[in-house]
Amino acid sequence: MWQVRKKWEGIMEYITSKNICLLTKDILELADRRITDHGLAVGYIVYRMLDASELFEEFEMAELSFIAVIHNIGGYRTDDIGELLKYGYRNYMPHSIYGYLFLKKLFPVSDYGKILLYHHMDYAQMEHVDYEFKFMSDYIHLADDVYTRRVESGNTFDYRSLQKYAGRKYSVKAYELLEKAVEEYQIFDRLDSGAYQDEMNRLMDFVLFRDDEKEKYLKMMMYCTGLLSSKVVTNTGICVCICEELAKRLGVSPAERHKLYLGALLHDIGMLQVPVEILQKPGKLTEEERRIMQQHVERAEQILRGRFKDQQVVDIAVRHHERLDGSGYPAKVKGSRMDRLDRILQVADTVCGIAGERAYHPARSKEEVLRILQDEVDRKHLDSNIANQLSRSYNEIMECVKKESVRILVTYKQIEKQYEAARQRFC
Repeated sequence: MWQVRKKWEGIMEYITSKNICLLTKDILELADRRITDHGLAVGYIVYRMLDASELFEEFEMAELSFIAVIHNIGGYRTDDIGELLKYGYRNYMPHSIYGYLFLKKLFPVSDYGKILLYHHMDYAQMEHVDYEFKFMSDYIHLADDVYTRRVESGNTFDYRSLQKYAGRKYSVKAYELLEKAVEEYQIFDRLDSGAYQDEMNRLMDFVLFRDDEKEKYLKMMMYCTGLLSSKVVTNTGICVCICEELAKRLGVSPAERHKLYLGALLHDIGMLQVPVEILQKPGKLTEEERRIMQQHVERAEQILRGRFKDQQVVDIAVRHHERLDGSGYPAKVKGSRMDRLDRILQVADTVCGIAGERAYHPARSKEEVLRILQDEVDRKHLDSNIANQLSRSYNEIMECVKKESVRILVTYKQIEKQYEAARQRFC
């Protein structure tokens, strides 16, 4: 299912390349806004340095600047974020390594991963490294240091004090481009006023992704939930798998299956805002914890709205906890206002919740799953035709689920295993 196949051709007409970038930023912001705010500012400085070089087309600057925006993605998983965003933070290897592995395994252009691996390394250490994009690591390093020091000084830091490091800590070229960018684009004034955000928004208009790259970005977004909990990643993948198997058996058209796929892929991205201690709590949630957990749907809706050309994709994603009798959440939508795609995801998500192992209950047998599923149907919560189709095809569908969960976990565990090995070697 995760391979790019002809049957999915046209699926990515539902979202633009620009919205892919903005959605990635929004999703990461759920986990911790400090990193995304910092990344956007650093990305802007890098953008204007690239622009000052006069060597790149707009679409090249847009794509490379986006890498700079997410340069600290490994920090969500590995570091004390408050410390990470301080100048002179020396324990930079953990997040650099994790960011490199994350992009290498999941990013559409895996060669960009090393940009993150080297982005805290001094120019003198990199001078003889044979890597096409090492200049980006150099530019990010300088931009990161400049922005961090300005923030810590209350925007009074004079970047020219870094000139003495040109040729050692940063390349002479990087410093000269920063100097030119300051003179030509008044980058610090724009950072201080917030005007840079509009400039970055316009720059993203020039991003150009192929359909297969868009799909990889969206799958990467799913794996971003694993920055907090691997269980969320696995559950999402399983849910997508069940949706696809049900849709095939129910005769859903290819166009509708495209929308269902996207809605299922992104339905739990709001989980990034739920504290890990709630996600992994072994006992029953308190009312307050339940309220926080349920907010993941509303947060997902807030960031998905307007990102897709077809609003139905968003509706599918945010209705996965609604119920036919109107007892679900967040909007208490009744069955008369929900279509078949909404109902398929509701059944698939319910089965994920009751069949899989959770912190608060062990994995359940087929008999238990089907009994609970039928109880939900009897209570007018779930569509009987879709639930019956799942019951009839349970063994075949769960065999596909088993293969899919293994695939997802292998990818996730490869990143974790390689990260631990590299961390022990270099940290």
